[in-house]
Amino acid sequence: MATITKRTNKSGTYYYLVESARVNGKPRIVKQIYLGTAERIAAAIERTSQEASIPDPERVAVYEFGAVTALFSVADRLGICQVIDDIAGKRNHGLPVSASILLAAINRAVAATSKNSFFEWFGKTILYKIFPDANAKNLSSQGFWNNMAALDDGKIRMIEDEITKRVVESYDIDLDCFLFDNTNFFTYLSTANP
Repeated sequence: MATITKRTNKSGTYYYLVESARVNGKPRIVKQIYLGTAERIAAAIERTSQEASIPDPERVAVYEFGAVTALFSVADRLGICQVIDDIAGKRNHGLPVSASILLAAINRAVAATSKNSFFEWFGKTILYKIFPDANAKNLSSQGFWNNMAALDDGKIRMIEDEITKRVVESYDIDLDCFLFDNTNFFTYLSTANP
């Protein structure tokens, strides 16, 4: 670890950048760089800040980070991708079924988009670093449905059951009283129809 030390003698006060380390079990100075007087250091900083001003960026890329990372972190802790892969099986090509479903779920929770806009949304999130194999083809509507074809009702129910068990165990959810509020349930049915 480097520190700045001060040494004073008859001619004045001088500063050094000193790096220490243990040598044969004892702390020793392993590197020392003379910095000069406080005035000399201040002048050097002033020169540097004038000479090397930070230029304006040519372009800026902003990626969605907080919500998508939080949701991915919870899914990762619960092992959701592993559950889906174990039950659905792995495909020989394209994005794994688990990645396709997890990305769709995160999208629905954060910024629901159509399947046609899905890859555009994905490219504006930090998820592209977590899923480097995802591309426009396997995040297209057809890519999603290709993955969903690997699931039938039985596999979906098994996945739901296993994820529910993990959530209940991980978050110690009490099941003595469990309520389902469907006040926002919408059926697309005409209410004027007798």
